[in-house]
Amino acid sequence: MDWSTRVRTFLLTGFAVMVAAVSSAPVEAQQGSVGGIVVSQSTGQPLAGASIELVGTNRGTMTNNEGRFLLTGVTGEATLRVTMIGYHSQTVSAQPGVADLRIELAESAIELDRVVVTGTAGGQTARALGNTVTSVNAADVVEKAPVSTVTELLNGRAAGVTIIQTTGMLGGGSRVRIRGAGSFSLSNEPLVYVDGVRVNNSQATGPISQAFGSRPISRWNDINPEDIESIEIIKGPAAATLYGTEASNGVIQIITKRGTAGAPRFNFSMKQGAQWWNPEDQLWVNYGEVDGEIQSIDIVELENERLKNCERGPDDFFTKCPVASIWRTGHLQN
Repeated sequence: MDWSTRVRTFLLTGFAVMVAAVSSAPVEAQQGSVGGIVVSQSTGQPLAGASIELVGTNRGTMTNNEGRFLLTGVTGEATLRVTMIGYHSQTVSAQPGVADLRIELAESAIELDRVVVTGTAGGQTARALGNTVTSVNAADVVEKAPVSTVTELLNGRAAGVTIIQTTGMLGGGSRVRIRGAGSFSLSNEPLVYVDGVRVNNSQATGPISQAFGSRPISRWNDINPEDIESIEIIKGPAAATLYGTEASNGVIQIITKRGTAGAPRFNFSMKQGAQWWNPEDQLWVNYGEVDGEIQSIDIVELENERLKNCERGPDDFFTKCPVASIWRTGHLQN
């Protein structure tokens, strides 16, 4: 073989090696990568911005505007974790070289931190508050329990909150105490906000509170429980950092219902009840009739003692009080 023949043979051999190397490069790249598309399970639309992570490594990628992705450097069977805000995460397995992997993500509801409306210009998340926040789903309570006032709605449904009824009058006031009383002389009433607006809940503002011998009507009764969506109770003196020193007794936030999207709906509900104090056949324990006049049981006992040596016996003047002539049953209707 002469020199020229050997040169041609060498050139042909080198060219064949180069062609083989070039042709095998795409095959190796294809075998070391995983590609596909991420779509919504409900609509089938491509999802842009979904995150694809190669489990066990620090490698990952994101889908483009068409929902497609390509993850290189995959060796052996790979486990991919696909995540996106508003969708459930999904984990899939794939072999290197797969280019048409289809991953479907199911939608999920996003639960954000609840925002607590404060007395200042702004809001705080419930997580950021150092004090305790208790939430009462008023709409759910009203559907299941026969409540006619806001205080009845709160009674027994929030830890550390005590409701004390001050009178037996229909619509009478109630005292609300959060974690007990904090002062012997000052007010122990919590602050009340309705949709972020402070409401005066002082019993002294009742329409009959200035009359002699009367009982104040509670301002809590100004709010219809049917109109309340939820109630948030902020406990502890730490609430004073947001609402001022008056909030040392706690804060009650009332959030009313709002309109919702969708077709119009109408709900009708009516509640009736009665409220009475010392019903018949029990009044004699507290009151009696002395010489035609109604007196307390203490007066009756004194009269018994004074007249025990008289001709008249105690049974002659101690009789059961006629309830119907003194008290009337109060009726409730919402």
